[in-house]
Amino acid sequence: MSIPGLRSFPYGCLPLAAGGCSLVGLVVPYIIAVRLGHVYPILPFISDTGALHPENCVFGQMLNLTSFFLVFIVYIRHKQVTQEGPTELLEFNKASTLLGYTAALFISLVGNVQIDVNSQHAIETEVHLFSAFMAFGGGLLFSLTQSWITYKLADDFWSYSMAALRFTLTFAGVVFSVTLLEFRELANAEFNGTYAQTLHWNPHDGGYVNHVYSSVSEYMMGFVLTALILSLYKEFSAIKPPTGDKTNPVAKVAAKGDIEIARDSLVSVL
Repeated sequence: MSIPGLRSFPYGCLPLAAGGCSLVGLVVPYIIAVRLGHVYPILPFISDTGALHPENCVFGQMLNLTSFFLVFIVYIRHKQVTQEGPTELLEFNKASTLLGYTAALFISLVGNVQIDVNSQHAIETEVHLFSAFMAFGGGLLFSLTQSWITYKLADDFWSYSMAALRFTLTFAGVVFSVTLLEFRELANAEFNGTYAQTLHWNPHDGGYVNHVYSSVSEYMMGFVLTALILSLYKEFSAIKPPTGDKTNPVAKVAAKGDIEIARDSLVSVL
């Protein structure tokens, strides 16, 4: 598949890079935070594992890179659907693209504005939590719209299967988002310590079980959205520059051959 305006590049590496950075941002800060005793191992919120130094450096950098790669993924996916899709999908595709850019922006904010571990009402904490809500919400809406686009573009068993997979992952993400919020509210209502102590929320504290359920839901949401990004690998790997693209060496050779054939034809006529 060729897309005008795109240079020759292994575009399949973009979903892999974004997915890889997302996984590192979810897992490595947790490992560091647990080893340094900054959080109770079972099971802190994702934001808690990126709240203190040095794990917050890894957390912020990985989310920034995820956001960076996601911007390119959203742009190229927009071009891809515009090239392949029917006219009635164009406006829907624009809306999906806007949702993707929104998610990328707030993913970056989540990484750069970490919670203040001493205050639930600090501006940093409020910005971080709002950004996390927008990142997850925008990501799920982007996934939902992309699932529908995949279904509308499907033309064989495997492409219909991919649409079904994306719808399933999106539905799972919605379920996890609901359980995340519900169990978080229950846990906070039962917790009997200070906000600073939530990093070490343990079985002796009130609301611990609900806290774990909420944390598991949050991690599952992160893994679901990462899987949705990775699912774009096949479509992106199929992208090739158009044959008339001057940046494509193959196209250059073909164009040169066409010129020589035309010149020989002209000489024979003369």
